[in-house]
Formats: sequence, C-alpha cells, structure tokens
Amino acid sequence: MKKIFATILAASLAAQAGVSAAEKADTADFSARVAPYAVRIGVSVVANAALTEVLKTTVHELRPDRSDNDSWPSRHVSWTATAASIVSHELYMKSPWWVLGSHLVADAMCMQRTLSNSHYPKDVLGGMLTGIVSTELGYIVGGLVYPSSRRPLPAATNDFLPSVDVTTRADFPLCGGVKGGSSRTGISTGVRATLPLSDRFGVGASAGMRSQPVYVADRYVSMIDGIGLAAGAVYYQPLPSRRWAAEARVMPGFIKNFHGKGLSRPGMSFTLDMSAGVSCALTPCLALGAEAGYSLWTLRSAVSAVTVGVFTRALF
Repeated sequence: MKKIFATILAASLAAQAGVSAAEKADTADFSARVAPYAVRIGVSVVANAALTEVLKTTVHELRPDRSDNDSWPSRHVSWTATAASIVSHELYMKSPWWVLGSHLVADAMCMQRTLSNSHYPKDVLGGMLTGIVSTELGYIVGGLVYPSSRRPLPAATNDFLPSVDVTTRADFPLCGGVKGGSSRTGISTGVRATLPLSDRFGVGASAGMRSQPVYVADRYVSMIDGIGLAAGAVYYQPLPSRRWAAEARVMPGFIKNFHGKGLSRPGMSFTLDMSAGVSCALTPCLALGAEAGYSLWTLRSAVSAVTVGVFTRALF
C-alpha cells in the first residue's frame, strides 16, 4: 500500500512539475510575442504625446476662432494620425483597406478641424506630420530593441493596375484669392480612382475637399472651403526597380464653394490639378507614394499654388 501511495504521489508531483514548466513556457512565449508590440506602440504613443505637447506650449498661434493661442499643431489630428499609422504598420500585410481606411479617418479629422474653424490647414498638416514622425520613431526603437520582430517586405512589382487612392495634399499659394485679400497654406484631401487603358496611359477621377484661409492686411478673415469632382489623364512609367514607378496626372474639374463668411466668392469654381510623383509597392495590393505639382482654383481671382502630397493606394 505504501508503495502505491508513493507511486501516486510521485506521479502527481511529476505531473504538477510538468504543468508548471508548460505554463512557464507559455508565459515566456506570450511575453516574447507581446513585448515587441508593447515597445513599438508604447514608444509611438508616448513620443506623440510628448512631442505634441511640447510644440503646442512653445509655438504660440491664435486659433481661427480666437479661443486660445495653442493652435499649432492640431492635437486631435496628431493623435488620429498616430493611431492610423499604428494600424497601418500592424495590418498592412493583411489588407490594403486597413491602410486606406486609416488614412481616410485621419483625413476626415483634418477636414473636421478646419471646417469647424478650430484650426488652420497648416495646423492639421503639422498634426499629421507629428503623428507620423512619432509613430516611425516608435517602430524604429522597437526594431532596435527586438531586431527579430522586423518584418521584411514581401516580393511585389508596381504594375499599372486599376487602383483607388486616398490623398492628402498641402497647397502653397503663389498668388490670387478674393478681392482685397490673399490666400495662405491650404489643405486638400480626397479619394481618386485610376483605370489603365494601355501599359502607359489611363484615365483618372477624383472626389475631395479643400480648405484655404484668406487674409486681408495680414489678418485672418475666413476659410473658403469646397467639395469637388475632377477627371483627367494619367501617365505611368515603371522604374528600374520594379517596386517603384513614376506617374503624372492632369485633372481638370469643378468645385462647390461654401463658407467664406464676409468674402465675395463664386458658388462654383473651375479647378485644374497637375502633378508628378513616385509610388512604391509594399505588397502586391498596396502602394504608398508622394507627388508634387501645380493647382489652379478660380475664385474671384485665380488662386495658383504649388502642391505637395502623399497617397496610399489599393491595387486590384
């Protein structure tokens, strides 16, 4: 009997030891998997909070509604851009729509802050840049602390395929505006589609919003906002590295103007956007790109502007 009890006790202790070891192994494996996420996301969030608050307390800029003097950069947009960048980093391998959806949410926040007269376009552009820089810093630190967590890009070629883009653009006026006033840095956001007709040429269409502040005698007067449609031609050129490609667009269109309190402005305007840029395929279905160009917006006098923008693209 003593031998039986001794055998049962020994088996129980061995089983308990085995379970404990397994639990420890599971815990260690869980920590190894979670720790890289915690570091890169944690550093991104902390860096964003610190950088945003330092900038807002050191840069004194009155809001358009004159409520306070911490307008630059937009805190709401900075937070949203960081969240969108984190989602894009973590989920871009699963579907390009995570990236486009995140970009669209960030753009919606940009336009909400300008349409509500809470921020100038330069404030929301600064907030978006702050959020992106903070996130990239977090992921660089995460890669240094946990090198094994770095994920190589999959093989991809940047072919000329039907695509949908989400775009964000800064507009730097050269001249023009409304009678007695001048325009300052504006923002344009939108969604555009491209349909190839051959290996090099295609057609494109876009829908979007733009916001442009107007000053009279160096004093802010109002924001002129608009929503419009455009369509035009697209030229595509593959580059030696098949992951990269160059493109050019000419997109005439029309825009419905609204807001602009106290300003003489037309209800409808003609627009012309010309741009050239490059894109890089991250996966077979996702590309990121940047572009520069020229924009014309006919208010009471034509507003011509140099434009700089970025876009995320889903390929079909």
